Amino acid sequence: MPRNLSIFSFSGPLRSLVRILLFVLFLEGFLNLGGWVFLFIQEYRNQAHAVSGSYRILCLGDSITANGGDYSYPSQLQYTLNHAGSEMKFQVINRGTPSWTTSEMSEHLGKYLQEYHPQMVIFMVGVNDVSFFTTVPVNEKSKIKFLILDRIKTYKLFKRLWKESRDSATEPEEQVSGDDGFMVKPVEIVPITNPGVQVYKSLSHVVEVMPPKYYREIVRYHPLTIRNYNDMIELALNKGIKVVVMQYPMVSVTPLRDIIYLKDHVLFVDNEMIFKEAVGRQGLRQYFEDDYGHLTREGAALLAGNLSQRIMDDIFRNHVSS
Repeated sequence: MPRNLSIFSFSGPLRSLVRILLFVLFLEGFLNLGGWVFLFIQEYRNQAHAVSGSYRILCLGDSITANGGDYSYPSQLQYTLNHAGSEMKFQVINRGTPSWTTSEMSEHLGKYLQEYHPQMVIFMVGVNDVSFFTTVPVNEKSKIKFLILDRIKTYKLFKRLWKESRDSATEPEEQVSGDDGFMVKPVEIVPITNPGVQVYKSLSHVVEVMPPKYYREIVRYHPLTIRNYNDMIELALNKGIKVVVMQYPMVSVTPLRDIIYLKDHVLFVDNEMIFKEAVGRQGLRQYFEDDYGHLTREGAALLAGNLSQRIMDDIFRNHVSS
């Protein structure tokens, strides 16, 4: 009889495989625990900021929405709306979840609508789909396989790290570091023929203001993203909920508007030019924490201010017309 039946007594490839498996299981548990703690704190903050008899706004998104605590854009939006001089009271509920794709958001939206009973839903979603839907066909067999993997946080983490390492290895050589540590693109002094591109003069060269690298990939939408987006909008509209679709900072809203089927029933908020103008004056670091596009306190305030203006204009317009 063998003296030791423990699998750890084996040497070579089997022992290495077991160690790798245990490490992955530990990492998966740690990431899930961190996610549960984050969501618990987020829900506690939502309840603590509840306003009795208020107009409830549900913000759905990824880490760009979720991060920041009291300085996140939903928190600053609630403060801005409640200090806009209106007699209305507002409660803004932050249900942003880091790393979520539109598939996960679509899966949970019905539960959120039942739980919070919002009068308005704001969507700023889809940037994670660029990473996770790139190689996903829309056929059901491939979709099921992908969605199973997509539930594994360790898989998502390593997939993102792998993508970042490939992107950094292929970074164009002509890009140089700007004064604020972010990447800017030197361009020749030529007449500006495209009004959608902001170009600012400095003493040394002309710089085209570019969004954080993670946002630059939002140039087209995967069929699964389109389906998820429209399913969520249709669900909210069928329940009589006002739908606001907001584009990420410094990204054109036009491609997003083009994929929405019920666009005539949706309020679109464009954050392209207001951020390009601000970044052109003060630099990316003033408004973005990193090249993933996570917002600083000032960036979230700029987003919330632009959004609150559009919301109040829409509410006032509907009030006058009624």
